[in-house]
Amino acid sequence: MKTHNRQFLSGFFALTLLFFFFIISRGEAQKYTWIKLNDMIYPSAAHASCISSGKVYAIGGTDKTMHGNEYGEAYVQIYNPESGAWNPGQSMQFPRMMLGVAQVNGIIHAIGGGYGDYLSDANEAYDPSTNTWTVKAPKPTTGSCFGISVVNNKIYIVGGMHASQSYPTEVYDPATDQWSSLAPIPHPVAGIACAAVNGKIYSIGGVDNTYTCVDLLQVYDIATNTWETKQHMPYARFGAAAAAIGNKIYVFGGAVFPVNTATSNVQIYDIGTNTWSNEDILPIPTQWAAVSAGEDNSVYLLAGENKCMMTYSDATIYKFLYKFKVNSTGIETLNGNNDCSLSIIPNPVTQQVKIKYRTVEDGLVTLEMYNITGNKIDVLTNRFERQGVHEITQNMVNLPAGIYFCRLKSGAEMRMEKVVKIN
Repeated sequence: MKTHNRQFLSGFFALTLLFFFFIISRGEAQKYTWIKLNDMIYPSAAHASCISSGKVYAIGGTDKTMHGNEYGEAYVQIYNPESGAWNPGQSMQFPRMMLGVAQVNGIIHAIGGGYGDYLSDANEAYDPSTNTWTVKAPKPTTGSCFGISVVNNKIYIVGGMHASQSYPTEVYDPATDQWSSLAPIPHPVAGIACAAVNGKIYSIGGVDNTYTCVDLLQVYDIATNTWETKQHMPYARFGAAAAAIGNKIYVFGGAVFPVNTATSNVQIYDIGTNTWSNEDILPIPTQWAAVSAGEDNSVYLLAGENKCMMTYSDATIYKFLYKFKVNSTGIETLNGNNDCSLSIIPNPVTQQVKIKYRTVEDGLVTLEMYNITGNKIDVLTNRFERQGVHEITQNMVNLPAGIYFCRLKSGAEMRMEKVVKIN
């Protein structure tokens, strides 16, 4: 990792830790909370994650800086939300990246994946109570980069990269240790994001067998063993990660094709209306990250990379852990009052922005601007103000292009908004 990358990451994480968490909003309809948690033990991309007994597991993956050109690791990293600590678990028998992980009845299954140019059919089961792995019935076809979901205690695998050039949908029953093949995906894709809601499995984006990145949303109905195509994504992505919260599917980051660099974009699919929305809300751009759905409308987002490590020699492999929460009421603040707000128009900005904010009580109001390294570059206001709506204009014409953060503090409440300056 180059020195400027280390400085970038340390500065950014210092900023997020300083504020502990912040709320990013676009418009009045949606609010999201990001909480920066302790970093993983090892940096990792193309790993997989799940939750078992309240703990977050990161399994496999790769960081080419650890073992030269060996693209695949066997390690297990375990995060305890109660203590905030990471601990290593027993490593898998077979090192792998781009694998799938699923938890059924407390047992974690690590399936498929790859190691260098090798595609795996491995199926290992991890018991957290004994910290041991057991080899189970292998996947019928070798493969990696597939989607994986659990429905009714069975593990479903869709799409993926297969040496045989066959693309069946496969289901594994841990109770019987048996596999079955189901209707194949209509448009074969690998590097997909995947989530299951109400007996249907959603395969999102990916790269097809012509190496074209697609914006497809393909939906498998377990009850009828059939596929259908729904509304396409706003932007084609591969190497993204998805999680379902309520009746919506959140697709985090992913690679921008064909440059293979990460995006900070989150695309949100509303199942009820078959429509997409688009939010630029990731704290840091990432691709080949992993996610695990937690409780209370939350998702854990784990690491990834800023660009393809196999293409770019200066790619950064992350080790961050964020907790993302969708607030069920649509709006949440640090103290439960939903009236405090901060908005910036236009954004991105070339010259001047209007910063509009609402305070909920009379008192000291501080509005500050920070750069991406966490350094304060301007104090926009620091004075006593009455409760209500206020607006100021900020000239950014002399600032270099990049990402900035505007922080509002009013009493016990805090808001932060990302500002993108372009030339």
